[in-house]
Amino acid sequence: MKYLICSFILLSNLVSAQNSIELVQWTDEPCDSDYDPHLLVNRISSITEDQGVTSVTINFHDNCCPQFDPSVELKGDTVFFYIWKENKGSCSCTCCFSMRYDLKDFDTNKNYVYYFQDAKVKESDDPYPVKEPVSELYNGMEINRENKYGFKEGLWITFYDDGRIKSESTYPEHNMQSRSFPIESKSFYENGQLAHHYRRDARENWFEDGELWSYEYRYEKGDTSFIEEMSKFSNKNLREHSLEREYKVIIDNKVIAGLRDTGRISETVYIKEYYENGQKKHDFHINKDTSYLWYKTGELERLEYRNGSKNFSKNGMLQNQSFNWQENDSQTKSRLVIWYRTNSTKLLQVKLLKTESFLSPKEYIWDFDLDGKLNKSPSDWEGPYPWKRFPELNWIKQ
Repeated sequence: MKYLICSFILLSNLVSAQNSIELVQWTDEPCDSDYDPHLLVNRISSITEDQGVTSVTINFHDNCCPQFDPSVELKGDTVFFYIWKENKGSCSCTCCFSMRYDLKDFDTNKNYVYYFQDAKVKESDDPYPVKEPVSELYNGMEINRENKYGFKEGLWITFYDDGRIKSESTYPEHNMQSRSFPIESKSFYENGQLAHHYRRDARENWFEDGELWSYEYRYEKGDTSFIEEMSKFSNKNLREHSLEREYKVIIDNKVIAGLRDTGRISETVYIKEYYENGQKKHDFHINKDTSYLWYKTGELERLEYRNGSKNFSKNGMLQNQSFNWQENDSQTKSRLVIWYRTNSTKLLQVKLLKTESFLSPKEYIWDFDLDGKLNKSPSDWEGPYPWKRFPELNWIKQ
């Protein structure tokens, strides 16, 4: 009798051991941008064994901001993998992840059925649904290929009704993205003239007669990157020609003393803009102290200096002018704006904006009567009038 009881206990323990799997640890990989989360099939990508520990890797799509809490359950010959019991992801986007479960007491010789988040999954090398690849032949070349996932690869050509080429686009080989952009693309007018030519670092467009319409070139010199652009109006007059650059800088952290940050600065090197009638609109160069802005009729609209600006009406009257400065050894930036009455040289208002670090600007306003004399000052202003620092403003009446 004792022998039967012992045998029953041993058998029960054995069955219990065979019906449990221990999750030793788990490891997740960050969002993988190489795959399309909207098409990805949840799957087991690998099952490996090392020194008694079986590692099962599952690739899946989930909320971009997950809070994983993995677990594993064995019920009969079915293994249930979970990444969480309650989804607490808070983002409105979807990402591709992988999770590796390291397991003990996993029988690699057994044909388990696998479930992931209560949906059946299989071991597969394919991240997407598989279909029959397709392609076409053109002059002995294979074109318009779709791989086994339905994604475009290689050379794609479209045609006008008369058989002439309308566009050519080259897609990456072994493409794993359904919405990938061509590496290079061209389009043609019906007369055969090249209309557009796009590459990763250049874009060009032509008029139907072959004259260049616009371009954008991207290139690098050292750690500085440049973007040069040109465009014309439909009447072929120049619309704009510009150059921008971006480069790395190391700056002092304004919050934590002694800490230095690495950042990048973007700036315009030059820009020339025109109206459709050919009249100049804007002229700026970083190495020149003054830039100009004109009305369409040719009158000067705005002058910009390194430390200020002037704005004019169409009849040439000065509307306002500004002065910018920063005190020595100070984080405070100041901007003084002088406003004039409409079509008059009489003063209307003076406004001072003082900005310190990341704080909102502090504003001070002085109002003037019809004769240009000061009649109202800010109650919280102390010290000399701010315009006293500029000799050219000594004419302002107190």
